[in-house]
Amino acid sequence: MIPGLLAHKYDGIFASMAITEERKKKVDFSNKYYESGGVFVAPVGVTIDVADKQLKANTVGTLSGSTYLCYLEKTYPTAKVVTYPNADALYLDLTSGRLDAIFADAVASDFGLLKTDAGKNMAFASKIVTDRGCFGEGAGIGLRKEDAQLREELNKAITEVRQDGTYDKIAKKYFGYDIYGN
Repeated sequence: MIPGLLAHKYDGIFASMAITEERKKKVDFSNKYYESGGVFVAPVGVTIDVADKQLKANTVGTLSGSTYLCYLEKTYPTAKVVTYPNADALYLDLTSGRLDAIFADAVASDFGLLKTDAGKNMAFASKIVTDRGCFGEGAGIGLRKEDAQLREELNKAITEVRQDGTYDKIAKKYFGYDIYGN
């Protein structure tokens, strides 16, 4: 997505993009608009202990080049990890039984899989994990470095909806947990 932004194909990346030091070298970011963390998703009834460094799940899928791959490689170096180019392929292999679990963004997994017909037999299989080293400072809107005015306008809008209660009202309606990371 970053190459498309830099090629002026769009003005911002509003796609759960983690604000990381590595990404800050290429693009600028708005203030965070949420901070979700990673979670294991597996068939209903499966529980994964995130403290178990052996990761008993046989095969875990995640997105290629993602902050979630960073976490899996750092935390579970002996785990069998399969990477996918997009969430649709990742979710398909989980729901078809080719993976034991996936590790991905909690909010994206909740809405992209668990709240769909395809995900009806899937559930969060672990607690939500945060790791600043891999996941960064939360999700922000990726912007070109020269677009300072747009960044300021977006930051102002994020601040306003946080201060006037709109953010909390929307978050309570759609999520069962604090997505901002208070």
